[in-house]
Amino acid sequence: MFQPEIIEMDMPASARPFGREDESSIALALYRRVGRLGRLAKLVILLLVAVCGLLVWQQLAWHLTEQARQGAALIDDYLLNVEIDLNTIANYLATTSDPDPLFRGNLVQKSGFQGLYLVGQDGAVLAQQQWVALPSRLRFDEQPWLDPVRQGLTYIGPPEHDRQPLPSLFLAVAVPDAGGRFARSLVARIDLSRLWTQINALQVGKTGTVFVIDSSERIVLHRKLAYMRGATSLDDLYPERIGLHASMAMGVLRDRDGAIVLSLSARAVRGGLLAVARQPIRDLVFGLSALIGVSLFALSGVVYCVRRAERFTRHEIVAPLVILHRSASQFEQGNLTHRIGVVGRYELAAISVLLDQMAARLEMTINDQRRRVAELDASVEFLRRIADSVPGVMFRYRRPLDGVAHFSYISPRVKIFGLTADALAGDAAPFFARLHDQDRDAVLQGLNDSAATLSLWQTQFRIRQPLGDYRWFEGQATPDVEPDGSLVWFGYFADIQTQKETEERIRLMAQHDALTGLPNRALFDDRVERALVEARRERTRFALMFIDLDRFKPVNDQLGHRVGDLLLRDVAQRLGQCVRESDTVARIGGDEFVVLLRNARQPEYALQVAEKIRAAIDVPFTIEGHEIDISTSIGIAIYPDHGANPIELAQRADEAMYRSKERGRNAVSLAFV
Repeated sequence: MFQPEIIEMDMPASARPFGREDESSIALALYRRVGRLGRLAKLVILLLVAVCGLLVWQQLAWHLTEQARQGAALIDDYLLNVEIDLNTIANYLATTSDPDPLFRGNLVQKSGFQGLYLVGQDGAVLAQQQWVALPSRLRFDEQPWLDPVRQGLTYIGPPEHDRQPLPSLFLAVAVPDAGGRFARSLVARIDLSRLWTQINALQVGKTGTVFVIDSSERIVLHRKLAYMRGATSLDDLYPERIGLHASMAMGVLRDRDGAIVLSLSARAVRGGLLAVARQPIRDLVFGLSALIGVSLFALSGVVYCVRRAERFTRHEIVAPLVILHRSASQFEQGNLTHRIGVVGRYELAAISVLLDQMAARLEMTINDQRRRVAELDASVEFLRRIADSVPGVMFRYRRPLDGVAHFSYISPRVKIFGLTADALAGDAAPFFARLHDQDRDAVLQGLNDSAATLSLWQTQFRIRQPLGDYRWFEGQATPDVEPDGSLVWFGYFADIQTQKETEERIRLMAQHDALTGLPNRALFDDRVERALVEARRERTRFALMFIDLDRFKPVNDQLGHRVGDLLLRDVAQRLGQCVRESDTVARIGGDEFVVLLRNARQPEYALQVAEKIRAAIDVPFTIEGHEIDISTSIGIAIYPDHGANPIELAQRADEAMYRSKERGRNAVSLAFV
């Protein structure tokens, strides 16, 4: 083996990327590895010869295994098809009492049977069909199949070596009676000629063969007919067994001519037959001799290449790498102004130029990034000041795929909720816990809907303040999907308490009388409709009262509208004191009032409430020093006694009220049925 020439190089210990041992230079490390490579090359080639020989052996064994298994599979498939045909015939015989028509046909030739026999339990042949060359049988003296077929199994007998060209097999199945019990046996003598043809078609290399033996190692199927006619055994063909026994699946045998063969067997599931694949060992020796010649040639080539590689690596790799390593150390220390220049040839020269260009670009990029970072810092500070100055709360709400939902950013004004940004950075649960119980589900459902469709989330909710009161806020955010699949919303919370209070005042003004504060006609009609639906559903009653003030116009004319308005307010107050909270008192115009009594189970209850109202209004009013004496005329209609809908009830109550006036005022009247 050649000795590498060592180049002394001044190289610091930190610049030794090629190994861990204490070496004076990178060249020494590389040369030592080249020497090891030469020695390893010899060893590898020798090992390659051994491994390839083993692979050739394994390939041969694998091929033998596949052929033996294929032979066993052919046996199983052939016997399975025969068994299926035999069971089909047996099933037909179980349904008929006259088997003769079946046995008079050409069933044997079609099914591949040499003979087909219907045998009674005593061995007598009840019906048969067979080749002309076979004699007819009157009975079977021995029935080895009786016990298996009684258990519902298929019997497959050992091969029969008689005067026929090929051995034959006997198969038997049960033929049940009408009650499903064993009655007769259907026995078939199987022709193996087609199986023999299929086995002979299997190839093992150029000189190997596949044949079939039985459990006693007698030849059943072989390419040579003489071996089958004479019932030749395996010992007759291969008198000496060098390796394992054939029953152990694999063996090395010596035939009668002295040739060594490798054999491998596979047992068929049916019939107890074995498929044996054999191939002469000389096929393996021929392959190994060719392999050894190729390996020796390769060994010579490797030695030559190693010598050439040593000379090339010394000048074209090691020296340029040392320079590149020193320059890389300068870059690693942050000295991007250092330049390498052109070092070596080929790719290393290109690498040195590219590294200089990369260093120049990195220097420009870093300077540009520093400028951009300064601009971003200024922008972040500007946005932070904007977030602190807006009246609402700006936020970034994130819902990861496998984590806890949280506010990755929320402006400092979140303190109006009694919360801090740090408390919500890891978990958004404290925010949702402060939502009003009636609004929390709607907020979460809105977020889920927005996540499903990636649409704008917008909702209004109440949230508890630090002092315990609730204020209305509106949330609005736009969803987005991050690269990892997490959902994030960018939006704000705006205080809408003043807006809600204004809306409530407008709603009250639209549905209530401005003077008395009582519900107006629109709200009253809505409550009557609801009472009607409830009464129909629960089969209850409700009452409708029409109330008209007596002698109100003179008060208005004599004392003025101001006193009249104050009187109407006092009347509204007394009316409200006479009914339950579930009932409704409304002013529908001028001095006209209406009352809705829910769950008025009996007319007497409505009359009692009306009388209470009449008595309350009959008490004089004192307004700005004036004692005013007025009364009321009241008409009552009850659902469903006096009407099936609000219009009918209103008409009947109005008619009853006018009857009260006709009776002299200050009276209560119930509508007629």
